[in-house]
Formats: sequence, C-alpha cells, structure tokens
Amino acid sequence: MSKELNTGTLGTVIKQMEKEKSNYEMIMSKIKRSSEDIQNYVKKFDVIKEEIDSSNKKFENYKLEIDTKKDSITLLETQIENVELLQKTKAKTQFDIEAEKKLLHQKRDTLKNLCNALKS
Repeated sequence: MSKELNTGTLGTVIKQMEKEKSNYEMIMSKIKRSSEDIQNYVKKFDVIKEEIDSSNKKFENYKLEIDTKKDSITLLETQIENVELLQKTKAKTQFDIEAEKKLLHQKRDTLKNLCNALKS
C-alpha cells in the first residue's frame, strides 16, 4: 500500500505541478501582453509628445512672426506720421513763401509808385 500511496501522492504532486506550471505560463503570458500594451502606450505617448513639441515650435514661430509683423506695422505707422508731418511742413512753408512773395510784390509796387511819384 505504501507504493500505491506514494504513487498516488506523486501523481497528485505532478498534477499540482502541472497546474502551477499552467498558472505560471498563463501569468507570464498576461505579463507579456501587459508589457506589450505598456510599450504600445509608450510609443503612442512619444508620438503625442512629438506632436505637441512640434505644435509648440509652430506656435512660437507664429508668435515671433506676429511680433515681427506688429513691429513692422508700428514702423510703417511712424513713417506715415513722419511723411504727413513733412507734407504739412512743406505746405506751411509753401504758404509762408507765397505770403512773403505777395508782400514783396506789394512793397515793390509801392516803391515803384513812390519812384514814379518822385519822378513826376
């Protein structure tokens, strides 16, 4: 009987070992799948991170471009103001010249009249 008991116990141990081995393989398979899932998530995360980095770079470029355009607009507005001031100054100077010319003509005419009056 002790041989039957030993064989029965040995059979039970082998069945339990096979069950443990099967559980171990199943757990290892789940760990492998989980590891692959994690790797896939890491890859997706890296892709998203690169897209965000790219978007941030584009945003910075657009921001710089907008700032440059604003500076250009400010410069153009200043140049326009300078041209307008120059035109106003030119118009005033032209007006002053015409007024001075008219005054000189009047003085000349007055002097001519005086000369003519003295000659007569």
